[in-house]
Amino acid sequence: MRLRPFAALCLLVALPALAHDAPVPPTCLVAGTTPTIIGTFSFTPQQLATYRQQALAEGVCIEKDCGIVDEWYWATQMAKAYCATQQRSMRLSTDGVSFSVSQPVPYNSASHHKAYGFSSGNLTGACYVCSTSPGTPAPGVISNAPSS
Repeated sequence: MRLRPFAALCLLVALPALAHDAPVPPTCLVAGTTPTIIGTFSFTPQQLATYRQQALAEGVCIEKDCGIVDEWYWATQMAKAYCATQQRSMRLSTDGVSFSVSQPVPYNSASHHKAYGFSSGNLTGACYVCSTSPGTPAPGVISNAPSS
């Protein structure tokens, strides 16, 4: 079975990620490394809805395979896909890219599945990798541990 490019990208981005927890502010777990921002994003509610619609049309994920599939899930998938694209375009190592979301506030709340929706506003944040010095990506483990 041949995956369509969009489906392959989504699977590539989704597999190593934590399925449920909201990313916390950038944290590198390897001593001597610090988060280096490689890109920023601000997706409108319409862009998020379009992303979800395209993914569903591609058959990327169904609820029985992915757990909770709500607007928080699709916003997370779009941020992951965007950051993976930024990482590839910069020709960085395929390990260790992540993201943090700064707005809207409900995205990072303890009740994010109930509180967050595309109508909460633009999904704004940053993509990052762990680096040994500014702009020099290093092999590292990025923490996306839940805040609660």
